Amino acid sequence: MIGLRLGGLSARVKPRWVSAMISMLDVGGGGLTEGTIMAESVVVVGSINVDLTVSTPRWPNPGETILGGQLSVSPGGKGANQAVAAARCGADVTMIGAVGDDAYDTIALSCLRLSGVNLDGVARVSGATGVAIITVGPHGDNTIIVTPGANGRFDESAVRARADVIGRASVCVLQMEITRAAIRAAAAVTRGRLIVNYAPIIDVDPVVLLSADPLVVNEHEAAAAVGLLQTTGGRTEGAGGVARLDEASMGTAESASTRAGSLRVEANVVESEVVESEVVESGGPGSTQAAAEVSDLRALIKAGVGSAVVTLGERGALVCAGAGQPIIAIPARAVEAVDTTGAGDAFVGSLAAGLAAGLDLVQACHRATDVAAYSVQRPGAQASYPTSSEL
Repeated sequence: MIGLRLGGLSARVKPRWVSAMISMLDVGGGGLTEGTIMAESVVVVGSINVDLTVSTPRWPNPGETILGGQLSVSPGGKGANQAVAAARCGADVTMIGAVGDDAYDTIALSCLRLSGVNLDGVARVSGATGVAIITVGPHGDNTIIVTPGANGRFDESAVRARADVIGRASVCVLQMEITRAAIRAAAAVTRGRLIVNYAPIIDVDPVVLLSADPLVVNEHEAAAAVGLLQTTGGRTEGAGGVARLDEASMGTAESASTRAGSLRVEANVVESEVVESEVVESGGPGSTQAAAEVSDLRALIKAGVGSAVVTLGERGALVCAGAGQPIIAIPARAVEAVDTTGAGDAFVGSLAAGLAAGLDLVQACHRATDVAAYSVQRPGAQASYPTSSEL
């Protein structure tokens, strides 16, 4: 095994405990040498899908058949969505992922091409392209079933082959729709700022979550992340004390979520590094935040996550820029939702573009909230994302 030489985990100085943990990530292959990090550049390592979307007046009961609306076929995938959103917000974006050699590959890449995303890092593998089957209800809410296809064959070796590109990016974005080995490898070779979107909830290596700056989660993902980090005991000082998990010991995502409670309690009892204060509203009046969401955010920071964002849909977002920093509540614009598909990805992509452009986390989240609000007013995912001039 040849260890990777990492220039820096994020835009800020890596804490000693993170350096120790990252050094233990098991990524084989050649070492990554120092290189120039490209300003305002974003690399997205993640999934590329085709979305098959149908509207429905309601969701059928088990065993029931109902008539839906017109079927639409469009490009999607959390990784591709985030790449398109970042590019439309003005970032220089490279997509790293995989498509199949079937009839869907051209559709899957179409909006990425139109948005000016560099596709040199996209592999074409034998078999099917990833597909998401989406139903959209009368109020814009949705259900999604994803079949990974080529995304499930994008592995550690594919990331290692693109380590230099990832290492030069000022911001790297990860989600959870590719293999766990690929996610871990991408986190290890990142030398710019790492955004981790813990969606969907999977049994990822906890070190990946601890490497995030920021970790971006919704309410449900926040609880699951807290539970997963509780398994490792969170922050660990020194290489000798680093907690490591194998897949057998990690348990299921559901059990991770149920483990969140005790760490929430501990975070509220022992606030040694997190400011114990009222939530600070930013940019206008906001609704009272649920205690569990604030508690989960505090618990993530206490566990050792560099910074974190909890997205709350129509209620906006909660942001904490790091240990000792207040929690900022960012309200969302009031809009009439048509289709919420991909709104979270619009937020993450815009956030990446903002951070790459030099905005601080709170500023970038303000813009990301506006981008997400714009996107839900139009149908589809990538096609709904605004350019900077449209905001």
